[in-house]
This record gives sequence, C-alpha cells and structure tokens, in this order.
Amino acid sequence: MANLTPAGETPTLEALWCTGNPSTLTCCACDRPIHPQPLVRTFRLHDPTSPASGQNATARLPALGRTILTFDRHLSCASKATYIAVSHVWNPTISAVQNGHGSDAETQQARVLAVQLPMRIWDGVHSAGQPGAELWHDYLSVPQWQGDVKARILDAVAAIFARAAFTLVHLDDVSAPCVRAMRAGGTLRARARGVARVCNAAWFGRVWTAMEYVRSPAVRTMLDDCVLVDGVDDVFLGEVQEAWDAVVVERGDAHEAEKWARDCGLVPWQLGPLARVRGQGAASFAEAFSMLAKRGCRSDADFFHALGGVLNPRWEEETPPDFERYGDATMAFARECLRNGDYTPVLMSPLPVDDNPGGIGMGYHDGGIWSLGALQRAPANPRLSLSPVWNPVIRAERIGTVRFVKKFNFRTLHPPVLFSHVAQVALDFTGPDVDDFVATVGTRLYGQDAQEVRQRCLDAERRALLEQRKIHQHRPNSL
Repeated sequence: MANLTPAGETPTLEALWCTGNPSTLTCCACDRPIHPQPLVRTFRLHDPTSPASGQNATARLPALGRTILTFDRHLSCASKATYIAVSHVWNPTISAVQNGHGSDAETQQARVLAVQLPMRIWDGVHSAGQPGAELWHDYLSVPQWQGDVKARILDAVAAIFARAAFTLVHLDDVSAPCVRAMRAGGTLRARARGVARVCNAAWFGRVWTAMEYVRSPAVRTMLDDCVLVDGVDDVFLGEVQEAWDAVVVERGDAHEAEKWARDCGLVPWQLGPLARVRGQGAASFAEAFSMLAKRGCRSDADFFHALGGVLNPRWEEETPPDFERYGDATMAFARECLRNGDYTPVLMSPLPVDDNPGGIGMGYHDGGIWSLGALQRAPANPRLSLSPVWNPVIRAERIGTVRFVKKFNFRTLHPPVLFSHVAQVALDFTGPDVDDFVATVGTRLYGQDAQEVRQRCLDAERRALLEQRKIHQHRPNSL
C-alpha cells in the first residue's frame, strides 16, 4: 500500500485493491505484522496546515488533488483508536468493475468514484464537527482483489462496526426534500409518499447493511448531499413509523394509505424488525434468517456472513461451514443455535416441495405462516438434544391425545372460501362461545394479535352480529 502509484489524478484500482504480499502488512499502532489477523484499515484526508497530520500514517495516497492518509491496524489495536464505520450501498458502476464486468469507460469512472465518494463523506463528517476523524469505508479499507486478506476482513466486519465510535449510515438516494415531505408535507398524500421514499432507500434492502446496523452501538445518518442529519440516531426508523401511523389514522384505512405510497416505495412494516433486533442485542435463528431473507445480496456467502454477524456463533463443537454451500451453511447455523437453546430452527416451515419442485434445498422460509414474534422467555424445561448425525431430537411433554387432524390449503384456496372452511371447523369444536371462537380462529389460525382481536370484539354491534351468526350456524350441528 505504501508504494501506490497514481495514474493521473487517481490511483489504479489494482493499486487500490491489492496489497501485494500480506506478510508485509504492519500495524501502525504496535509496529507488528498484521497477517494472518484481519486488517482494519482506516483513512482520513491530510491537513496541509498541520505538520503532524500524517505522522503515523501507513501510507499516503494522492487523489483528486488531495492526499488520503491510510492507517493499518490489528482489530485489537483499532479498538483502542477512534474511528467511524461507514455503512452504505455500493455504487453500481464500482460494483460491476469490482466483479470484473465493467467496460473500459466504466473502469475509469470507478477509479474516480472509489476515492471521490469516501472523500465526500469525510468532508461531510469534518464539516459536522469531527475534524481529523478516521473513517472505515470498504472502498478504501478492503483490498477487494486480494482474496486472502479480504476473506479475513469479511469475517470481522461485525466486530469492526461493533467497536467503532459510531456507525455513519449514508443514504445516498434519500434527499432532504424527501425528509421534509415526510415530516411536514402539505397534504396527507405528500406525507405518505415522503414516508415511502425514505423507506425505499436502497440501504434498507441489503443484508450487509442490516447486519451492520444491528451490531452498531451508536448510529448517525447522512443524506445524499453528504450532510449529517441532527437528532437521527436510528436511520429514521422511529420517525417513519410515527409519521405512517399518523397518516393511517387520518386516512382511516391502512390499505388506502398504502395505495398512496405504492408507486413511491415501501412502508415501515415492510422494513422488518431492524430496530427491535438491535435494541434487544440478540436475535433468534428465525428472527435473523427472516429479517435477512427479505433483503438482497450478491451471493450465498454474503448472506451467511451477514447471518453470522447477527447471530455471532461461536462454532465450539463444529467447524465453521463453507458459506458457498447454502444447505450445509443453513444447517450448521441451525444446529449451532439449537445447541444454545434456540428452538426456532425447528419451528420454521420448509418450502412445500409439491408446489415448487425447484425449491428443494432452498432452506427455510416463513412465507406460508405468520411471524412467531420475539422470544418472550426461554423454555422452562429444555428437552432438545442433537443425535449423533446432528439431527434435533425433541422430548416433548404429553399434553393430550390428538383426536382430529384437518389440513387447510392456505396457498391455493380463495381467501373467503378458505375462511368459511376454517370457521366451520373451529365452530364445531368451540361451540357458540364468541371468545373461544375468536381466540381459535383469530390468534391460532390466522396469527392475529390477541389483544387487538379482543379490542375489536368490544364493539357491541360487531359482537352481537357475530353471536347471532354463530348461534345460527351452530344449531344444526347440535341437533
């Protein structure tokens, strides 16, 4: 890195993304070799007015008329320094070139963008009162074309974000006018669309950024103009939910409100449990898998790196899996969670093979069932173990005899027809008691919130109508 040779105003990507011999990487803090430990490379821009500005820098990189100073450290040494980790979505041109698919013109453009974009972010941080701050940004901090060095860094990304002074989330496709529309749009429709445009930020749709956010102890947010937003420490998650709730109340119907937002992007509930998972500091296998499965990634390996960052497995009883082998990696994570008392891997529903033969081996999903929700408390009497071939063995308590089994095809029946079948079967078992019927159908079969169901039943007219129809439907079966 110390011998970078700039071509024109920017270095070549080969010089930027290759380190040469990894054994030459030396920590600027302790002066010891870094390899084979993960490299933590941070940067800041040189201040020509300060003679000591680059005194302990590992390398100086001339770019776009300025000088980038880089600092190479061990992860343990970086933890003693102060740096800001940047969480962002890759520029499409840089991504294409990094993967070897760019044209000559795109390669030249990527050379400029790979240094220009991190420099703009640093300038924004500097202007916000963080002079001399060091940033970790994967365009400059990760040797993208040095596989052995990069692999170790990817394994440590969660720790890099967890130990940063704070994580800077760069929403490069969200503008200040979008935020103003969400907060104070002139019409209800304008506020709804403002919420949707913020929720539609590409940052919310990637597995890496979700993991980085979950592992970050502190967060600040930057918009497309590289200006930090004051007072936003949760990437607008709380604000978009509050604004959306107000829109729904004023509109009077959530589905009608969503029609306004549909052509502009997503709505808050579609972003998943980001705030909850970060707030609780841990996630179950099902929570983490479901949250990440709704987001995009370039490869299976990226998905499992992100999953590992959220779950933080210790791999004490088996070798870490090959993240390129989807089935093996999924089962390894599931077994590791089961060993630690997380039962959610055995509660998730596999994709039905008869509906989609091509889905065999694609792992778990929750598309055909409702969310299990957050874990309220650990099992009081754990009775789960792993067999010699690593399959889960459950010793369950006997709670009664199964007297009736009925399969409902939730995937193909028209919803009103399906509901009539479900309601009739439930009625046969509950009888005309409204509370028992509602608890069975609403919460057990359709996964609705029990408190919300009870609240709706307090409506006298609705309850009376339901009682009348249930008595009428139940009478023939009771004769």
